[in-house]
Amino acid sequence: FDGSGLVSAGMFDETWRRFVVKMATGSGKTKVLSLALAWSFFHRLYEPESELARNFLVIAPNIIVLERIYKDFQGLRIFLEDPVLPDNGFDGQNWRDDFQLTLHKQDQVNVTHSTGNIFLTNIHRVYAGDDIPSSPDDENTMEYFLGKQPTGATTDSKVDLGMIVRDINELMVLNDEAHHIHDPRMAWFQSIEDIHNRLLQKGGHLALQLDVTATPKHNNGAIFVQTISDYPLVEAISQNVVKHPVLPDAPSRAKMRERQSAKFTEKYADYLDLGVIEWRQAYAEHEKAGKKAILFVMTDDQTADQMSCAGHPLLQTPNMDRLANEGVRFSNAFCTNSLCAPSRATILTGCYSHVHGIRGNSEKRDAIERIDPNLPTFPELLQQAGYHTGLVGKWHIRQDPAGFDVWKVLPGQGVYTDPDFIHNGRRASEHGYATDITTDFALDFLRKTGNEPFCLVYQHKAPHRPFTPAPRHAKLFDDIEWPYPETYDDDYATRPLAKEAEDMRFEVSLVGDYDDIPKGLSRKQKRNWIYQRFVKDHHRSVYGVDENLGRVLEYLDTSGQAEDTVVIYTTDNGYFLGEHGWYDKRFMYEPSLRIPLLIRYPRLPVSGKVVEQMALNIDVAPTILDLAGLPIPEVMQGRSLLPLLQGDAPEDWRTSMLYCYYDNSWAMKDLPRDARTDPSFKYFTAHRVSPHRGV
Repeated sequence: FDGSGLVSAGMFDETWRRFVVKMATGSGKTKVLSLALAWSFFHRLYEPESELARNFLVIAPNIIVLERIYKDFQGLRIFLEDPVLPDNGFDGQNWRDDFQLTLHKQDQVNVTHSTGNIFLTNIHRVYAGDDIPSSPDDENTMEYFLGKQPTGATTDSKVDLGMIVRDINELMVLNDEAHHIHDPRMAWFQSIEDIHNRLLQKGGHLALQLDVTATPKHNNGAIFVQTISDYPLVEAISQNVVKHPVLPDAPSRAKMRERQSAKFTEKYADYLDLGVIEWRQAYAEHEKAGKKAILFVMTDDQTADQMSCAGHPLLQTPNMDRLANEGVRFSNAFCTNSLCAPSRATILTGCYSHVHGIRGNSEKRDAIERIDPNLPTFPELLQQAGYHTGLVGKWHIRQDPAGFDVWKVLPGQGVYTDPDFIHNGRRASEHGYATDITTDFALDFLRKTGNEPFCLVYQHKAPHRPFTPAPRHAKLFDDIEWPYPETYDDDYATRPLAKEAEDMRFEVSLVGDYDDIPKGLSRKQKRNWIYQRFVKDHHRSVYGVDENLGRVLEYLDTSGQAEDTVVIYTTDNGYFLGEHGWYDKRFMYEPSLRIPLLIRYPRLPVSGKVVEQMALNIDVAPTILDLAGLPIPEVMQGRSLLPLLQGDAPEDWRTSMLYCYYDNSWAMKDLPRDARTDPSFKYFTAHRVSPHRGV
């Protein structure tokens, strides 16, 4: 590969293929490792004469780097999300189906196949036991003079990973931050050499060693001759791949001197002092801008009283209670159109349905409604103001999210178990329970964002029908009979329109949801059986939400961000859980309109307060913008709740609200499944709730 004629065989210590990629720190070394791994796998799989490998030894220099790589590689996430893999069918190959790999972390080695293994480890687990004695020529001579150090978490292993990787027949080695492997006398180099020699004895060879590092230099400062690519820091900065450094002005730079001292703190004192000065100035600017982190949490179909802080007699929600105790609970919060998609669009835009353009759930494939593109949304405005914006969980608007740097959403309604998610346009399957996975995504976003101002829209599928609790919560409330609402046996004597909505009764529309209903039940017995299962599963699903909310609140605490993070918790609409004998929402009755609303911002003067003034979901966007110190667009129809959060209720605060329901699902009762927007959703049920409005 040398066109200059200056490279000779004597410059190489190894006898196998080894390439070095020089990359600036923070510019995406893990991405390069994942691309190289996928390239090797498919090359060996699809090319008849390939000498590459489908087994991979990924070596980290320490536990911290190992955990970071594990997080990216777990569930093959980086390959599916980034994305690295082509879609099935591209160039006639089933890329995603064929990419079958098992990740083994440290000594947690699962049953290994002859191919398709990623062994993720630090180099200590690859040393060949006592085969490499300490030497006075080692870089670290402590073991040579003082004896072998005791084993610990880094080196102690119940499985001899070194022997496992030596016993397989094809292998590629990938080193992350591999600047410690330049010396052939070191155990790191000797371990890789030993693996290659074992393969030679079996008629093979080490397929490739790829080192990715910011500093591929020998002790004398010379760049490794194996270096095939150089991506320096200055180029990464100019291309906005890494953050720009804060550079002092020319007069300040002229004053800086290196002092004569063996202590680095004294030698570079001018530089360190200037760094502190620049940091203080930047901190003051951020503080003056008043940028607060925003965490918006929304569930789906949660009732206003499904919180123990709201007086629920059975359900315990310690983390929702914590938000109420440390912030404000609105006891009279309402949605303006009790349906998923319209409510979500209202929260984004601060406008009623007839203004933002989404009146129903767009169930018909040929009648899709979209948010008016001329309307601003709070994520877009925060993004324009410099916030890092993210969306995870349920979206349920029939257009791609806008205003988010990162989005990972369920397609349509989504499913609870092993759901698909769409990651910035790319669909991928996840393993686990949707509420847990959504929270994993939320925590991943928060960790990667660090301390910069962020807005995370964190939205759960739960507790939307069909209510599937996490397996760990499946038996909650099994030992009790759930109480029936006072209006459970409503006869609708004075309300003929309500009587027409009998399809919202449990025994009319929900029999098909359960294949284990006992035989021979009367209509009333069947109704009560379904009610008990239905309502308990709904509350079990809410319990899972509260549990995961606690994970996020704990992260904000431990990361030191809680004091400067606004947390807003609500749902898209209310829900009937047996009131008037119904399930679902839509109808202009209070169980359908009332929603939970909690807001916590520790720097506000009010905490543990219950606000009785009426709050609407059109108020969410103006409130978020107001708390962020941004102007509220005139087109937004809601009002900021900040005065109520500060304990200063305006005299002209609203005492009434407008409710408008537009959907007519009964007109779609005979609609073929393939004519629906989401044919995979089996639980669409037409209701005789006609469009209506009122104050």
